Amino acid sequence: MMLGIMRQTWKMRQREGWYRMWVEHQRAVREGREMPDERDRYLLMEGEWVDPRGRIYPDLSKDAHLTPLPPPLPPLTLYIANLLSPASRLYSLTAESVTNGSQLAFAGRLWEKARSVEPWRLARNAVRKVLDEVWEGGEGGGGEES
Repeated sequence: MMLGIMRQTWKMRQREGWYRMWVEHQRAVREGREMPDERDRYLLMEGEWVDPRGRIYPDLSKDAHLTPLPPPLPPLTLYIANLLSPASRLYSLTAESVTNGSQLAFAGRLWEKARSVEPWRLARNAVRKVLDEVWEGGEGGGGEES
């Protein structure tokens, strides 16, 4: 961990030193004390930037770039109202069915069916089929044999 911090600090100081040397070189070239080297021509800070492969890039640092703003968003309450509109319809239908007695009639029919023999027969038949498949070693393909 400490070695990484030391190496990072050393690299930062090295970069700062290189930057100071480059700035000093640029200042000397502008003042005429040094001649720019042929390979340093793409490092000039003024005018057009030229990359080492000879492509010229215009200096856009003083140009303004205007981006159109998007239209204003509709209020958030509109989205929430659209999202919750089915819920209010559901609540009104439920309240209506409770008040007119449909829910009570349905609960009575459900209770009668639960107390009858039919659910027990259904469970017994399902358990028998499962046990038959387990004990006979069937692969359960829906009753088809190959």
